[in-house]
Parts: sequence; C-alpha cells; structure tokens
Amino acid sequence: HRQASGPAGQGLDVRIGVAFNPYFADEAAREEERTRLRRKLETGAASSVWLQFGTDLGLLEDALQWLSSLGHLRPGRVVGSVFLPTKRLIAQQRFRPWNGVFLSENYLSGPDEASAISRELLAVYSRFGVEILAEAPGVYSRSDFDLLMELLPPPRQAQPQGGSFRGTPFRASEKGVMETGSPASGGIARDQVSKRPAAKRWRRAQ
Repeated sequence: HRQASGPAGQGLDVRIGVAFNPYFADEAAREEERTRLRRKLETGAASSVWLQFGTDLGLLEDALQWLSSLGHLRPGRVVGSVFLPTKRLIAQQRFRPWNGVFLSENYLSGPDEASAISRELLAVYSRFGVEILAEAPGVYSRSDFDLLMELLPPPRQAQPQGGSFRGTPFRASEKGVMETGSPASGGIARDQVSKRPAAKRWRRAQ
C-alpha cells in the first residue's frame, strides 16, 4: 500500500480510520494489537483510530493513556464504540457473541447492569475527549435516542484531561441527523433535541 507520508502520497488528501481493540485479556495479544496499530499510524495515512466496544474499563484507560503517549504518532481523533444496552442486544451477545467483542458477565446479566457499565465507559471517553459511535444496531428510533441520552454523562465545564484527543460535541441537525462527538466538549442541547420529530434512522453527519 502507499504511504501518505511518502512521495506517492504527497499532495493527496487521504483520510483513513483504523480499528483498534484494547480489550484482549491476554497481554501478548494486547501487545500484538498495539504493534499492528503503531505500524498503521507510521504509514501517515491513518487520521483516526476507532475503538472496539468492551467492558474492561481498566484496559480501556490503559490503552487511551498509551495512545496519548505516542508523540508524533498520537492520533488527533479517536472514536469509541458503545452498544445500546437493550434486552435484545444483551441476549444476542450472550448466546451468539460477536468475534472480538469482550463483555463481562455483569454486563450480560441485564439492561440495568449493562447501562451502569455503559455510563462508566462513556465517562472514560469523556475524560479523554473520545468521540462516541452508538451502534449495535445503532440509533434508529426516538426510544434508541432517548436511551443514549440517559447514558451520557452531564456536560462538563472543564476541558478533558491533559493529553486528551479532540472530541467534537454531539448535535442533531434539523433533519434529525445525529453527529457523534465528545460529551466533554459541551454535550447535546437536549431541550432542543426533544422538540424535534424522531427520524427513521440516526447516522453520523457527513
């Protein structure tokens, strides 16, 4: 493949997001995942890192600290996944879990526990300025949107901690298109969102 930083990539506005899974329980597997990510970042073509969803918040924080310490390779934009903790999603992940998605027994015990863990996860994202991608299957209805709003930490007056990534605020356009971002940078104008009719599907604004 071409390296954006090399002669073939000069003058090209190429933006590539790369996946990263911080949740491998095995230390050797985590190191291998970090090595793969570093190689991708070294190409100069990766402008963002997209985090897999998981529930081990200690591993998540450790990975975010590592990403923040990469110097010139440090990604300017990090996007973190969060699953909507519905009964359907939990049942699906308990009986037919997706490859590479590591969820604790507490998360899989029911919506209440899953929601509590999700709130803690989003608080970690907020501290590090990580943007949020709501998925599995995503925000398709007003009830999905309301559930996501319940999970978000309150807007913070202070900026994210030092070394954080540049998150952008959540917002909903007049057409009902939701853009994901960091709640640390301001959060949604919830009173405005509540007055808008629910869209058939919410997606990331282009």
